[in-house]
Amino acid sequence: MSKAIALGFLFISLMGAKGRKNEKLHYKTAFTWLLCGQAIFWSAGLVLYAPLEVTGIAFLYMAITTLGFIMTITGGTILSRIITKKMNDKDIFNKENETFPQEERLLENEYSINLPAKYMLKGKIRHSKINIINPFRGLLVSGSPGS
Repeated sequence: MSKAIALGFLFISLMGAKGRKNEKLHYKTAFTWLLCGQAIFWSAGLVLYAPLEVTGIAFLYMAITTLGFIMTITGGTILSRIITKKMNDKDIFNKENETFPQEERLLENEYSINLPAKYMLKGKIRHSKINIINPFRGLLVSGSPGS
């Protein structure tokens, strides 16, 4: 029962694992680590039947259980990175979708301030204007003394 609870906490912690980015991660590697780790983790109980002293059995049991747990952590981390990477491939804030059409018209009046600007939309650089129609309303100028 305690091993199942430990694996439950491991699963919860792996949901938040980010790790480093690596393009060479594969499901096969992750499942190999997971399955080998689980086999070692659950088969550690067989050591209890070995004809050794109690301290030797305890040491072997803890070592084998720890090895299986670490292998399970490794496989789970790789798997969570793969899943996170697959989910983030369709991010709406990627290079193509991070901009939107902006004002390209020149709006002028007696007090207007018009600044030229450039932005990228659908892979093309477009020219636009930053139009400040009424600079007396809603304008804040800040700076340190002497700037």
